[in-house]
Amino acid sequence: MYINTNCSLSPIKAIPALILTIATLLFTSSCSDENDEPGISSSSVAGTWYGTVSYYNPAGGTKFQYLIITFESNGVGSLDYEAPTSYTAAKFTYTIKNGEIICNGASANTSGDVASDFTLTLRIENDRLIPTNHYTNFILTRDNSIETDTQGNEIKNYSDYLYQVWIHSSKEVVLVLEEGSFTEYTLLYANSNIYASKTTGSLSYDYRRKFIYINHTQYNITTLTPNSLTVESESGKIFNYTAGTKADIPSDGSNSNSDNYTKILEAPFIWSTKSGEITLRFYDSDKFFYIEDGSKGSGGYGCPHLTAEARYTISDNTLKCTLNNVYWDYSTKYPDLYPGWTAGVTNYKEFKIDYISTELLCLIFDNGRTYYFYPKN
Repeated sequence: MYINTNCSLSPIKAIPALILTIATLLFTSSCSDENDEPGISSSSVAGTWYGTVSYYNPAGGTKFQYLIITFESNGVGSLDYEAPTSYTAAKFTYTIKNGEIICNGASANTSGDVASDFTLTLRIENDRLIPTNHYTNFILTRDNSIETDTQGNEIKNYSDYLYQVWIHSSKEVVLVLEEGSFTEYTLLYANSNIYASKTTGSLSYDYRRKFIYINHTQYNITTLTPNSLTVESESGKIFNYTAGTKADIPSDGSNSNSDNYTKILEAPFIWSTKSGEITLRFYDSDKFFYIEDGSKGSGGYGCPHLTAEARYTISDNTLKCTLNNVYWDYSTKYPDLYPGWTAGVTNYKEFKIDYISTELLCLIFDNGRTYYFYPKN
């Protein structure tokens, strides 16, 4: 039965009076605690339970619906439902049977309508109440700790998973996500502990819509676990990451551990540029071989290698070298094949050590060029 009212009160203000009128009729008789579930009683569910539903409205942003149900230990209760544009209140008596709370009473809403045949059933699941015939998109808890979408699916905030160190599948990028900010390191090479460039900016996480915004660019989160992260850009590009640790955050190469230079130089035995253009072989605490293949042609005689035997000292991040037995084929005919070098005489060179570790040797030659050397067996 629905009753329309024309009273001068606003619909929301009229609801308590309507509910109280109907509640007086409903609750004049005594209420018993009917319960056939061992361990479940009116006293065990008594108290206030809360549920929140959220959804995104393109015109107005994120919106919320709230459901609050209070059970008294004497078998009566009340309900309040609030949405952005509507409100409903109810009074009821309840019983507990077959793992469900069965509510019967009256309700009214902001239109001024009253229903005297209000019913609601809720399934009891440990510390949760799940409505089964009305308000089925809610999950209720005592501490209001669960938020659901309009389909009743639980929405979880995985910020504890998200905010950590991530390593791109290429092993060439390290991404550090923190609340409000991000840092992206592009490494010198895969698995390097030195970065070639560093980018920082703002980060926001919309856990309800499963998006992150990096410098206001949106990325859809398709996978997020403690160990893996996959995001998709608005253009459809996929980025896959695995979890790292703070130890994976690279350095800028400025900390070179000068006291261990000699030990590090000898450790990998051979250092070579990626292209193989230059190879250094340190075989003693002050000696090494220098081999250069600049792919320099010498008429019809191919591309001769430059070789030299060197003695060195290290002073103030500088590798000071005395190179003997400097040689390349046809050096007499092509004495300028390797500019800055003179065959058959002692050459003196200084190479600035810009960075050194067991993974990378960065040398700045006397011609100003920077070369990156990597260890090889």
